[in-house]
Amino acid sequence: MVDPTLSAVHAAAQFTEPKDAPIVAAAVAAGATYIASFDRAHLVGNTRIEQATGLQIRTPGDILTALR
Repeated sequence: MVDPTLSAVHAAAQFTEPKDAPIVAAAVAAGATYIASFDRAHLVGNTRIEQATGLQIRTPGDILTALR
């Protein structure tokens, strides 16, 4: 488990919802490539997050399909 710094969470809140900022910041700190989420309203398809972090945010089904 990775605990992001408070400054990383504040930085992530600039391009995502405040409730999702700790998740995005932790994924970046962990060096993740993907975030699996069903949150289509705030995460999946949010190009601002992808451009700012390089993370790919997809539904679990989309990630499984890509891995097959």
